[in-house]
Amino acid sequence: MSEFQKSTFQVLVAGTTAGSYQPTGTFSDLNDFIANAADLELAMFDAAGGAVGSGDSFFFVLKNAKEATGYIRSELIDPAKISSARYADFVAGTNQVSYIGYNGTSGSFDTPAGGAGLLYQANFMIPEYGSHSANDFAIRQGHYQAAAADGQVEVANGLTQSIVWNMSRDADTIMRPHRITSSTTATPGAGAIVPTLGQKVVSVTTALTVAIPAVGDYLGITVSVNGSNVITFYKVTAINNVNGGTITLDTEFQGPTGSVAFGALRVVTAANAALGNWGIALVGGDKKFVLGKMELGKMKFTTTLIDMGATTLTDKATVAYVGNGDGRRVQELEWAGQGNERDLYRTGEPYLFDEVINAVATASYDVVAFSYFSETETEFVNTRSPRQLYVAVEESEASLKADLTAAGII
Repeated sequence: MSEFQKSTFQVLVAGTTAGSYQPTGTFSDLNDFIANAADLELAMFDAAGGAVGSGDSFFFVLKNAKEATGYIRSELIDPAKISSARYADFVAGTNQVSYIGYNGTSGSFDTPAGGAGLLYQANFMIPEYGSHSANDFAIRQGHYQAAAADGQVEVANGLTQSIVWNMSRDADTIMRPHRITSSTTATPGAGAIVPTLGQKVVSVTTALTVAIPAVGDYLGITVSVNGSNVITFYKVTAINNVNGGTITLDTEFQGPTGSVAFGALRVVTAANAALGNWGIALVGGDKKFVLGKMELGKMKFTTTLIDMGATTLTDKATVAYVGNGDGRRVQELEWAGQGNERDLYRTGEPYLFDEVINAVATASYDVVAFSYFSETETEFVNTRSPRQLYVAVEESEASLKADLTAAGII
């Protein structure tokens, strides 16, 4: 008779310092590893505690000062009992990006002649926001009522301000709008500024030279979007000395707080602004993450345009993706591997305990997943137990992948 047990799994997370995975054969045996390995170093051994060769059964050991024994080890895994072994390299997550009007390559706002009173409106449908139901969604919008002489830049200004104000009512960052343009730009010859997220006033810490913005011009500030540089433009409404003073923008800065050197700045004169195409890059935010309570996720939204004529819409030019190997996802995996299955109960503080987590939220990991069977036999029963083992190492640790490949495991 055969008996199948519920699948169980284990998660081992190595440290983030260089050499946290020690190639098989580095230590003479398991005892050598336990005695001499640094905390959170990981190694792989064969059944006898030596180097792993092709076809050998193997196990992992993680040095861990948090354990009473000083280490954690996996079960001995027979390669013949492995149903799948998959090595997943780190892949960075991406935030959703959609465009209204100019998208960095083409497109524009439609500004018909005699458009006075035309109401430009963009609607955003955000699924599963503020609810546990996949059928629920929230609606946000931006709108701008055009004047007779308005061109693309005026529409982009008004619609951006409306979106900023509308989104500021939410505790979470659903999206941030960034004005972009094809207009001719100039780069300052020297200087630096410090913009602050959510503030209109920008500090000038080093005097700007050559291309110096005037009131009515547009100041472009480079921000990073999914690892690429995007120059987002703000209309200058006031200047209090470009040599150690401040510059006031027309709407709140939507990038991160920090110093920006002159090479990452651009200036568009008011005259040139009227000649180029303008657009709004809508960049989705990250959902709030709380380990064990709120899982890692990205904001998603669908954009529709109302009464905007032939205005270009590039919806979901980049889709939201949480990535693979994000430190927070590895923390979730590690937390679940300790027996937590999101069956949370409301109870008093004395009965709540901190998680014992080795994964670092800001780190990037490669993760290898093993699915295998562990079998035990008695006189009458053969127990076949499905198992899963996840091993995470910092993405620069190439030796683990090399060892698994050499042993024919992956």
